[in-house]
Amino acid sequence: HEALPPIVIRLQDGGSLILNGKIDRVDLLDANGTRYVKIIDYKSGNKTFHFQDIYYGLQLQLLVYLDAYLKYYKKNRRILQAGRCLLFSASQTPPLPLMRSFPPRQSKKILYEKMRMSGLLLQEDVLIHGLDHSLAESRSSAIVPVGYTKKGDPTAASNLATEEQYAAILDFVATRTQEIGDAMKAGIITPAPYRDGQRTPCSYCSYRSLCRHSYGEAPRWRKLKK
Repeated sequence: HEALPPIVIRLQDGGSLILNGKIDRVDLLDANGTRYVKIIDYKSGNKTFHFQDIYYGLQLQLLVYLDAYLKYYKKNRRILQAGRCLLFSASQTPPLPLMRSFPPRQSKKILYEKMRMSGLLLQEDVLIHGLDHSLAESRSSAIVPVGYTKKGDPTAASNLATEEQYAAILDFVATRTQEIGDAMKAGIITPAPYRDGQRTPCSYCSYRSLCRHSYGEAPRWRKLKK
């Protein structure tokens, strides 16, 4: 429950973008001389981790939180070596189909699969098995986005990153956050919503009637490349 100081993003003109927020949940795992950090953000609807959203600056919150958490505790020498993990979790229990009756064990498995978290895990076996103890007997997790082939290698669908890859992602997020802060300070507020298939933020935006964006013209939408 310890409060972290505000996140300070240095801007190109020497000013600062100061961010305040609250991390929904932080779990710690001490193993093999390393403290692993897991950050969870609870969502009422479906939220899925996409590298595409990170690149375009649409999904930065958890990574900014994670970066700030690690830097703060390393600075205060509370964490000598840290692994990292971030996950989205639905906070609503999904309904199970009532057309058939399932044995309790099967119902539990189905429920876990419907509530499987989405995110990015550090590619460390001790962390992964700490997140889901059933992986000792099963090749696929119903809790976190990871699975193993018969040879013991991570499947292509697993969302894993090495320590070096995670560091590169956090560096990219810091740069992208600075760019957003610089644009805000420069007064760049022109509506430029994206559309990815049927997905667009305009469907839930409270200011749609004010921004006067021409929604009918396809060229006016930002297209997100995969």
